[in-house]
Amino acid sequence: MSLDYELASIKDYKATCFKVAIADSPMDGITKGDKVLTGEVRNLIWLTMILGMDLAEKAGRLKKGQDVVTEFFWRVKYYERLLHPKGVSTKYDSSQRLWVDQPITLKEIKKYEGLYTNASQRTRSQFIKHVNELFQTGVIDKEVKALREPEETLTVTA
Repeated sequence: MSLDYELASIKDYKATCFKVAIADSPMDGITKGDKVLTGEVRNLIWLTMILGMDLAEKAGRLKKGQDVVTEFFWRVKYYERLLHPKGVSTKYDSSQRLWVDQPITLKEIKKYEGLYTNASQRTRSQFIKHVNELFQTGVIDKEVKALREPEETLTVTA
């Protein structure tokens, strides 16, 4: 299934979600001067699959009184703390001339309120269970394996 998205409900979406390509990128079918999605909005679109929610307020998606931006931010922070401590937002640092991970802010998320994707929706408890499973299988199991490997590969010669 494809990951589809709608940006039209984002305030001033043409200015917020797009930038002008500064160079050709033939592998991506981009020519200098084309309007392309910003890295920030692309990142948020992909995050909706992990978080199990988007930034569109659709009927019945959240509990009564729950704010979509606050809930999205809460899930980002939970995910970052367990699985991505450097942050889930990747930005270009021109002084270092490389891409760096950094935490995403509530202010950045707020700019994209209205972003809709067709990613599967999860309740908060389903999200927590999902991320905890990712943490256990991805982080803890790798650490346990790394601790055991030296013993298993150790060769003793007499």
